[in-house]
Amino acid sequence: MLNMTVFLGYPFTVINLFRSQEIPGRMFVVLVLHPLLMEYLMHGYRSRTGETTNFLGDRVKVEPVRDLGGVFVVESYLVLVRRIMLCNLGSFQATTIAIIITGIEETLIRSTIEQRDIMYHKHYLERPPSTPEEMATLKEVWAAAILHSMIAETSAIFISTLLFVLYADHRMIFDLGYKDDFSPVDNSVMFLQMLLEVSE
Repeated sequence: MLNMTVFLGYPFTVINLFRSQEIPGRMFVVLVLHPLLMEYLMHGYRSRTGETTNFLGDRVKVEPVRDLGGVFVVESYLVLVRRIMLCNLGSFQATTIAIIITGIEETLIRSTIEQRDIMYHKHYLERPPSTPEEMATLKEVWAAAILHSMIAETSAIFISTLLFVLYADHRMIFDLGYKDDFSPVDNSVMFLQMLLEVSE
């Protein structure tokens, strides 16, 4: 249910808010609002990973990489949305700055995943300290989450650039945030931006 809400609700809320803003507002959405919403969702997903209920109602363990498979689809969608928004800030200088800040954010998010999840479990979920066995499961969850995040980010960089270029002639149907209905897309700028994102 939450997954469907994200897929159906995002285009009418966050994306519309992004499109209605000037460059400073767009940078706030892509660099602050979107990452906060996404990380809040990922915290919730990770807190339920590693165990599931079978058809008899018993709690059973499941491999985190497999358990996070459905989450990976949602994460990939949100990452792709962010990368498309980065293409549409309206200024190459603003995009360059935003890409650099995004790289710093991603580094901080991945390097502090353990500390943030422990705080989330303790203060938000009010769970007791994890046992050694639970901590081992959490470490598997964190490793799987970081792997999926890296795959999603790398894929989204190439896919967002490709979509933005290919759909330029069909922007009346697939409007990914082009400046207007007629201005051509500068492929060289898009390619340079893609290289900058890859080198984050």
